[in-house]
Amino acid sequence: MNSRDELLALYEQWRLLSLREGQSIDAENWVEVQYCQDAKFALQQKILLITQRVEAELASDEATKSEFEAHLKRVIGYLITLEHENSDKLSRKRASAEIKQSRFNQAARKLKQIRTLVSSGDNDLWSSYS
Repeated sequence: MNSRDELLALYEQWRLLSLREGQSIDAENWVEVQYCQDAKFALQQKILLITQRVEAELASDEATKSEFEAHLKRVIGYLITLEHENSDKLSRKRASAEIKQSRFNQAARKLKQIRTLVSSGDNDLWSSYS
């Protein structure tokens, strides 16, 4: 396998991980989301290393270099789209979680108020809830 094929294979791994990450976000499987993010982080160093090799190999062949860069631009463009989609999904999940957290906090405050009233001995108030 030459360096160009190796680089494209790494980007394919990234694509598959991004798709898996998106499905994991939808399923709220945060352990799997973290796995995918960690795996993509590990791929970054490999991609940088292989990219340097590809640049060295194509330095003297401008036509092939231009053709490969155009192809790579399309591949990376698609990966960026997937990353944006996953980021949007995460933002929506986070906003939803913040709304739920706010409702839980509000319910907890109300329960605390009720407990305070009940423990203060105001039985008339408590009997009005019965």
